[in-house]
Amino acid sequence: MYGGVYATGAEYRGLPVENLASFIVIGPIDTDMNRGLEIPKAAPEAAAAGIFDGFEKGEEEIFPDPGSQSIAEGWRNGVSKALEREFKAFVHLTAARAE
Repeated sequence: MYGGVYATGAEYRGLPVENLASFIVIGPIDTDMNRGLEIPKAAPEAAAAGIFDGFEKGEEEIFPDPGSQSIAEGWRNGVSKALEREFKAFVHLTAARAE
């Protein structure tokens, strides 16, 4: 799924498509699914508000709650993100050569 999301995202970059987030990462949310787990959980309303805030800001990756925000910097500076940047540059270069 991850590879498909980024491959599709690279194709849409630069097109007049608004609020296209490539990736939304959520941490534990206080729902029935997590009932009984003794871990910090975000309220569903707070996570949803964080997702909409990310869309409004035009963020490519959205980390809407404290659990996901704890990994945001590592994600943005990690190998996967570096590979995405390389792939995006390759796609744009290939498209420019085709014109």
